Amino acid sequence: MLRGGYSSPEAATEAALKAMSDKDAEAFADTLSDDMYDKLCDFVADEDFNGSPFVGLKKTDGKAFKKSLINLLSTLYKSKIGDLNYEKINYDYEIIDTMEMDDDDLDDFEETMDLYEDYDELMLVRAKITVSFNGEEDSEEIVDICYKEGGRWYSSMVIQTVAPAFLRYVNKSSKCDDVAAAETINSACQAALANEDAYDEVADTMSSDEGTVIATAAEGEPFKSTGASGIKNNEAVFLSELNAGVGGTAPKIKYKKEGAAYWTVGMNSAGKPVVWLGTSEGDTTWKLQPEICPEYK
Repeated sequence: MLRGGYSSPEAATEAALKAMSDKDAEAFADTLSDDMYDKLCDFVADEDFNGSPFVGLKKTDGKAFKKSLINLLSTLYKSKIGDLNYEKINYDYEIIDTMEMDDDDLDDFEETMDLYEDYDELMLVRAKITVSFNGEEDSEEIVDICYKEGGRWYSSMVIQTVAPAFLRYVNKSSKCDDVAAAETINSACQAALANEDAYDEVADTMSSDEGTVIATAAEGEPFKSTGASGIKNNEAVFLSELNAGVGGTAPKIKYKKEGAAYWTVGMNSAGKPVVWLGTSEGDTTWKLQPEICPEYK
């Protein structure tokens, strides 16, 4: 124990569960290695915590991140929210089994798997947690990713406890960035339409209320024609004006969990630009301009 870590994956998970049961924020935080805290700090380095459940977490380095996380959890364990008193919540737990990770497991944990790319040994520990409060009881099975570092095993329970709420916030933040990028593309399209030759090229496409696709681009690539019918001169002027307006290449896509990989541009019957995100060239799965689809709100 002086070296940190635990002798087995089961021991690491049990230590994390015991710390949760004891509401010992420092012991719970210690079940994650310092190296992983550095990785976790980098993982969130570009995010703004304002308005998130993690406002106040320090991200300067792994050590500061761990300390601020301990403070946050210590405060939570003493909190009262309505009728819920965290100090009176009781936890019971048992280890069920241990197994190696397979491809399906990697897919299940895809949002955080980048954190584990430097660790050769990964095991999954399945456990059952029973939570009781005011005479009511609820049980749930959880799976802990345990990783081996320096010959010792560590639990990822800290990440899995904090990450779901954090990732929901990150996803929302990423979607907001995509909407802002779509606004930039929209503005570039409107500026392009001010060029009479560019307008003439796409005028015949302005017949659909939902919008007719005319151009597409992967992030970091210039917009190109989709070969849609009715577009004159392969949109040479319109594309030139559009690409100039976005700085030469399409903006980066931030929210990629569902496979978004391409920007798509079109025109609707009102003569207004339409901007979508899609999984392939010309795909229009998520509309971000002029209206925002529900998935991005």
